[in-house]
Amino acid sequence: MKYQIIFIILFAFSIFFTSQNLVSQSGEVVINEIMYKSLKDFDTDDWIELYNPSDIDLNIGGWLLKDDKDSRHFAFPANTIIKKRDFLVIVESKNKFAKVHPGIENYFGSFTFGFGTEDMVRIYNSNLKLVDSVKYTSKSPWYPETDSLGPSLELISPELDNSKAQSWRPSYVMHGTPGRPNSATHAEDEVFDNVLLYIFPNPAFDSINIEFDTQVDGDVLIEVYDILGNKVKTILDHYMHSGFYNSFWDGLHESGNPTPAGIYIININTPTGSSNTKIVKSN
Repeated sequence: MKYQIIFIILFAFSIFFTSQNLVSQSGEVVINEIMYKSLKDFDTDDWIELYNPSDIDLNIGGWLLKDDKDSRHFAFPANTIIKKRDFLVIVESKNKFAKVHPGIENYFGSFTFGFGTEDMVRIYNSNLKLVDSVKYTSKSPWYPETDSLGPSLELISPELDNSKAQSWRPSYVMHGTPGRPNSATHAEDEVFDNVLLYIFPNPAFDSINIEFDTQVDGDVLIEVYDILGNKVKTILDHYMHSGFYNSFWDGLHESGNPTPAGIYIININTPTGSSNTKIVKSN
């Protein structure tokens, strides 16, 4: 009886320690962030971030990264591991990437091709089965500001359908967030009736971008108020046809004077409704 108990205990410990070191050879990864054209003065070349949403480490050795051409690919080195619920970045240039992101360690490279302003990112497993793919462009309904202006293209949540433009946003953080959670997850993103309002960055040091997509023609009014309800500036007051539009607040008062740091409210009125979004301006 004593030996049976010892055997059971040893067997249980064996299962426990084995489960703590499980590594899967197959599974799903998510294309989570794309930098296809970085800012000229902070040139990282291109990079792609993958996310492992599972509760087990994933070995992607022998997997392939491709753009829209089958002849161009990057093969992941043997025993490349993406830890559970963690990120891995694939870079075009290790040297350039490290200069802009010196604190990031979980990256591999270098691939010998670049991604264009209208392209595909595709991931294949070692059996050449397509695991994930994203087809994007720098034009609406995607995001022109991710084309050489600093932000990366971030997936709002790994649970969203990343084949759809509305699942993505420009990063709040200049140069993106490789190897860590996406800033767009915390975006000020509101939907009311037939209007999508997106404001970034928040907090902001200078200008604040205001994007809206309306499916209804009519008058659109965008105004900025301080926390006491005083109007600071009218951003837009026009009749607009349905479509996707970009505007911005330069951080100035209607008089042209700089506004102090603090909390402000951006109000948008359309034929289908209105919305107020709180923003933080820093100096």
